Amino acid sequence: GIVTECLADQWRDRAMDPAILQVSATGNRRHPDNHDGERFLFVLEGTVTAAYGDQDIELATGDSMYIYAAIPHTLRASGKGPARVLSVSYDQPQVDRRTGRG
Repeated sequence: GIVTECLADQWRDRAMDPAILQVSATGNRRHPDNHDGERFLFVLEGTVTAAYGDQDIELATGDSMYIYAAIPHTLRASGKGPARVLSVSYDQPQVDRRTGRG
């Protein structure tokens, strides 16, 4: 699975959601994620396979990826152990709901 450590929960009106993802070999493969917004991923440790639409993309330590989050995507560790990934998500409708603008 994936364990998420939220890095900015204390900021209610934030526009971005930064988090550290601890990714295992099973990741979130069974349940592709898709939602409004955009996401930036940066691999801090290990190797991951990012399934994005119909592509499988291998990312190693130091690699990054920018995605449109409405396209189904999953993430799983593909190296010898778990991986750590910095994830920063942006979702304008969610920002509008949080700030009362939507």
